[in-house]
Amino acid sequence: MLRRIRLLWIVRVGVIWLCTTLGMSSAALHSGAALRDYVTPHFGGALIFAAAFVLALLLGLAVESPKAAVILSIAMCLAAAAVYGGVIYAPVWLDIAISTIAFQNYVSQQVLLLFLWCVIPAIAGALVGNFAGAGLRPQQRAADGERGAWWVTRRSGETETPESRHTM
Repeated sequence: MLRRIRLLWIVRVGVIWLCTTLGMSSAALHSGAALRDYVTPHFGGALIFAAAFVLALLLGLAVESPKAAVILSIAMCLAAAAVYGGVIYAPVWLDIAISTIAFQNYVSQQVLLLFLWCVIPAIAGALVGNFAGAGLRPQQRAADGERGAWWVTRRSGETETPESRHTM
């Protein structure tokens, strides 16, 4: 039963990460400087900053561990930057344009700039969402049938034995 709950949790977090990554990729494509002439409507660079914070906040609400929330938000920004770079470099892959060193450097610069521009607010948003969601998670654990840690459920004056740890 516990494995099934853990598997459902992993699938749930994976779906949420995929949705936030798609949203971040869309925000990057609609606000990137390299695609200003080709993508309409074009929004300013502030959209990347705001979208990274809000989407990472939502990701942080869904994940129990702050480390996992930060890692997933960094992965979200990395995937969005990769999609952005792929769209910029797509004419070369489709043999529409010729690849030059200057163009490759431009794509690398834009991808790195986008990643750095969105990773800082994403880390902040993931931590804020993770700590803000702490009040919501005890009800989830109780509904899932998981027990709290042994040091929380132990009464004062009781001693820890290996048998008592498994009976809680």
